[in-house]
Amino acid sequence: MPEAIEVRPKDWTEITVLYDDGVYSVIWGRFRRRPFKDMGVRYNFGDNPHGLGYPSLGQNPLWYVEPPFLVESILRGLEQELLSLHPPSGNPTELAPL
Repeated sequence: MPEAIEVRPKDWTEITVLYDDGVYSVIWGRFRRRPFKDMGVRYNFGDNPHGLGYPSLGQNPLWYVEPPFLVESILRGLEQELLSLHPPSGNPTELAPL
């Protein structure tokens, strides 16, 4: 399976990898030269005969564009996941609004 950093379809530019655990990946970037950036996600596993994960087209791994109304929820979920893996030292504080 390709790592997030290796998935570079021509429709995406200015990509920043936000999360990649080998199973699920999230990026922030410019899709099809839009004036704003989008969140892209993909699963790095699946029934694809080429071992490319989902989504893919032929032998090319792709990113799925998440709709804007889901972006904040996904970012919060990623924040919780990262905090559970790497808890802050000292007194824990409540997460600030995005």
